[in-house]
Amino acid sequence: MNTTKKVKASMEDRYKFYYDIGRLFNSSFNINFLLDTVLSKIVNEMNVEGGAFWLYDNEKNKAICSNCINPSGIVLSGFEIKSDLGIKGYCIRNRKQIMLDDISKFQDYEDDFERKMKLNVRSIACVPMLHKQTLIGMIELINGNDDPPFSNNDLELLEFISNTTAIALNKAHLFDDTTERERLKKELEFASFLQSSILPLKKVENPFFELHSTLEQTKEMGGDFYDWRELEENKYLFLIADVSGKGSPAAIFMAIARSIMWTVSNFFHDPKKILEKTNEFLRNSNRIDMFVTTLLIVVDTKQKTLKYVSAGHNSGFLIRKNGDVVPLKTKGMPLGVVEKSTYEQKEISIEKDDLLFLYTDGLTETTNKNGKEYGEEKLERKAVNLRFKPLAEISENVFSSLNKYSNNQVTDDRCLMLLRFLEPGPKKSPMDSFALNLSDKMDDITKTLEYVERVAIGGGFSADDINDILIAVEEICVNVIMYGFPQSKAHYTADAWTDDEKITVVIKDKGIPFDPTRVLEAPEEFNTRRDDGGYGLLLIRELMDEINYRYDDEKGNISTLIKRKTVRNEDNMRKDD
Repeated sequence: MNTTKKVKASMEDRYKFYYDIGRLFNSSFNINFLLDTVLSKIVNEMNVEGGAFWLYDNEKNKAICSNCINPSGIVLSGFEIKSDLGIKGYCIRNRKQIMLDDISKFQDYEDDFERKMKLNVRSIACVPMLHKQTLIGMIELINGNDDPPFSNNDLELLEFISNTTAIALNKAHLFDDTTERERLKKELEFASFLQSSILPLKKVENPFFELHSTLEQTKEMGGDFYDWRELEENKYLFLIADVSGKGSPAAIFMAIARSIMWTVSNFFHDPKKILEKTNEFLRNSNRIDMFVTTLLIVVDTKQKTLKYVSAGHNSGFLIRKNGDVVPLKTKGMPLGVVEKSTYEQKEISIEKDDLLFLYTDGLTETTNKNGKEYGEEKLERKAVNLRFKPLAEISENVFSSLNKYSNNQVTDDRCLMLLRFLEPGPKKSPMDSFALNLSDKMDDITKTLEYVERVAIGGGFSADDINDILIAVEEICVNVIMYGFPQSKAHYTADAWTDDEKITVVIKDKGIPFDPTRVLEAPEEFNTRRDDGGYGLLLIRELMDEINYRYDDEKGNISTLIKRKTVRNEDNMRKDD
């Protein structure tokens, strides 16, 4: 027996060690660094030859070496041990500490592991790491160089280390989980924002119609969608659709289907042809057996006609001013099911104050506590009774009725698109304008775009011109929010007005002085204070006719965007009547 007397640390030194270990655990969330450092300090403090942290895997019922100091020089990290073998297994099984001055006297001693690791183990101490009676892992020390190798003071120290380590590991696990949840949450929020950004504005005012849409999704992203666009002068396309499935896959497939449909509609203006070509392209590129139901409508405001085609979608209906209901029902398979699919097209006349009611099956398939669906008849009666109300009020009333019917239990995405046809009235004053005061939320960018679009529509700008204007305005606003206020919340104002020839949009902010026209003129200057927005700002030059900037000591940055109306060349427009 080794008779050398170890000079034990004084009480003051031991307390200082406790204090240093406690500070170490509170200094960082890098758990691997912490365990390495703590293990090194323990080995030195307790005068032992080696040690290890073992983390317990409950599913495998095994302990895995995460950090070690091995006198043989062999790296043990990643090695596993079963809970039914040896001294370490005893500690894991029983959740009890064990300290042996001579391991050869332990009846359950299993030296296979030690032999493989070329370890000559004489003495051992194992202490479980428990957090609220849950086993987190174990601390192991081998070959104490004192006589006796381990003392009660050493056991007290190991218990302190095991408790502190268990708390730190649990905190790190919660931190990692929380960080991962926050990361996923932010990614989903941004993905949801991107998805909503490709949808049109919820409320639209046009000389020929007013439109209001409501989309409710059970997840951050979904497969229900609606859209509209101007095909040519006096011709407008409207659609509502529902992708099979929910969540991210449905949202991605929705974006693909919408992109294909919009591309096709650049060449064909006949709804039957649009769906046939979209189906063909979609089916050829669809390897995941998803499909989308669609009701597509083309309105000619000059001829006062409405052409419609359904690809397996809910019929939708047109409500006349006198209350008569015209179902919009035709034959056709959902898009993406069969490669060569034909669609039936029908046409009806439209009149002032006719109400178009388009929806997805999440409305009619809403169920009550007995499992009975809301149904098409109930929805149709509700719509007829509300037909003279403002569109927003109709939508709010319908969804309120659905929520009351289901006791607020929503299980499917729901989308409603309302369209009321108007007679063109007198043109709005060219200088109608008001300013929006906005903050650093993405929702406020949407408010800005809604406001600018209303002004542009009122000024008689084409859909293509409006799209260019909105992209340019969005680039300016995003640049302000992301780079103009590094130390505080962003704040800006947006103002817009039109005259007979152009639209003017003015964005003001009191952020870092920044001249976007310099970036527009000189790509090499991207390393300015707000350089990350440079490439996006270059796009503005291609979209707008004028970009002006000045800095005011009181008002800050003042950026002015000007877009002139595009002159249409009717001879170059392809029509597909």
